[in-house]
Amino acid sequence: MIGGLKNSLLGRLVAASERSYVVMLNKLRLGAYKSVTKNWENLPRTNKNYEDMAKFINHATGRAALPGGLKGGTPLLNALFFAPQLVYSRLAAIGDLASATPQVRLEAAKSLGLFVSTGIGILTLMERSGMAQVETNPRSSDFGKIRIGDTRFNFWAGYQPIARYMAQIATGSVKQSNGVTVDANQMQLLLKFFRSKLAPVPGLGVDVLQGESFLGEEVRGDVNSIS
Repeated sequence: MIGGLKNSLLGRLVAASERSYVVMLNKLRLGAYKSVTKNWENLPRTNKNYEDMAKFINHATGRAALPGGLKGGTPLLNALFFAPQLVYSRLAAIGDLASATPQVRLEAAKSLGLFVSTGIGILTLMERSGMAQVETNPRSSDFGKIRIGDTRFNFWAGYQPIARYMAQIATGSVKQSNGVTVDANQMQLLLKFFRSKLAPVPGLGVDVLQGESFLGEEVRGDVNSIS
């Protein structure tokens, strides 16, 4: 059945769309790489500089090879977790600030600094104009989001939950939706972070075993509970 779907008109259209998207992203990455490295012509440069720059661009755009022995387990990790390479790329991009060559560290600091400052500028503008509400407490699930009524906009490309969980784990506290800040177990917060990254099927299994969803809603294992 799956093979038939791939060979159908719809399957071919989806495959063509995917190829076009991948080509566009690769062209974008190559353009960014050329734009940066052409300014290195009068600077001391080594192969390590070029390799680290390519890695940082991949990390910053969500394309990262998993480290070490995890590379061979990518199919299994994709089955267990939602976009594990994207999550790793967010951490790797931050890690490039310390592990890359000095020239690449400077470029990484400039890129990430511009990304963060632009985001802060947008949030400040939206809040000061009265167009939206903005949560500035990093222990809140709404941290860094634009909130208009019941709708929330998050443009942080996967960095927001990492920053939020780091703040919660570091302080051992969480700001609830009612505005009250309560103490929280740091190990449970760490486990909750990993649970939030589970793929749908493993996540459902954990929900059934624990009797509640990630959001705290009751989940029962009998068929009649599914509506």
